[in-house]
Amino acid sequence: MKTNKMKPADRRKNYQSYLLRLWVEDTNGKQVWRISLEDPFSGERRGFASRRDLCAYLEEKMSESIEKQEVSNEN
Repeated sequence: MKTNKMKPADRRKNYQSYLLRLWVEDTNGKQVWRISLEDPFSGERRGFASRRDLCAYLEEKMSESIEKQEVSNEN
């Protein structure tokens, strides 16, 4: 079995981890899902009003990561 021998700094460049929290709130008599993501490395927490917003954010983060890798590979 092959093990990942990447250094922590290199792993952070190619790896993203989030703590996802989901809960239901009562808003004006209506049950509404709330969503938050927390980056365990930085502690940054971000809230989302919808699954669509969450997915858009994750797509953006993945694209940013790929763009950064492409730029670093060019240098």
